[in-house]
Amino acid sequence: MFEKKTIEELEKMTPAELQVYKDAEAVNAKEEMNKAIADAVSKSKPELSPELKAEMAKEIQNQLLDQVVKTQTESYEAQLKSFLKENEDKIKSIHNAGAGAVELTFKAVADISTANGVNTLPPNITGTQQAGLSNVNLRDFDVTMLTTNVNTSLAAFPYTEALPKDGDYTFVAEGAIKPQVDFTWETNYAKPVKAAAWIKLTEESVKDVAGLESVARDLLVKKHNIKKAKVFFTVMVFLQTQKEQLLTVVFSLLVL
Repeated sequence: MFEKKTIEELEKMTPAELQVYKDAEAVNAKEEMNKAIADAVSKSKPELSPELKAEMAKEIQNQLLDQVVKTQTESYEAQLKSFLKENEDKIKSIHNAGAGAVELTFKAVADISTANGVNTLPPNITGTQQAGLSNVNLRDFDVTMLTTNVNTSLAAFPYTEALPKDGDYTFVAEGAIKPQVDFTWETNYAKPVKAAAWIKLTEESVKDVAGLESVARDLLVKKHNIKKAKVFFTVMVFLQTQKEQLLTVVFSLLVL
């Protein structure tokens, strides 16, 4: 007969004696399990025939042997009683029909691995907490270095330019009167303009997202510089076109 040992007695055993004890414990546990299954089936359904009781107990034993573990969430006897209670009508119908099957799956504690963890849908804010926020990558083209920049305290910047007025070249005979050409000039005032934009950040976003305010300021500066550069670039292209047209006229006059 198997005799359960205390912790002190187990600590005094040699490895060989401990292995013999574990094997005897496993055999005893199997015998107790088989007896418990037979008793549970007999007590829960006394009206079943001995053949059906034996067949059901055997099937339960096979399932238990496949799923047995050292620890369990609920005793097999309790699971069996609950199963028999829930499937009472089905078992009766199988007994009356003389054929059929019921399936019982025992729950047991399993080893814990990385697959046990479940990652639900995380909030969007966790992305910036795991990977820091970086500045917006905008491709800049700096044309301001090709321009002349001066400071002024005037509300409007004056400039004077010469403009053609009347008269033009024409083909004349020798000794004939040449056509007269004149021009005028005018002073204009360049009115200042302001490129503006803004970004709205909530207090929570600034506190929760590291570096958010810095990224916002960097984006505003980059977009401002690009907007100013585009204006300079457009003016420079226009002036270059006018210059090429003027050079073409002068070259034609020199050829003539």
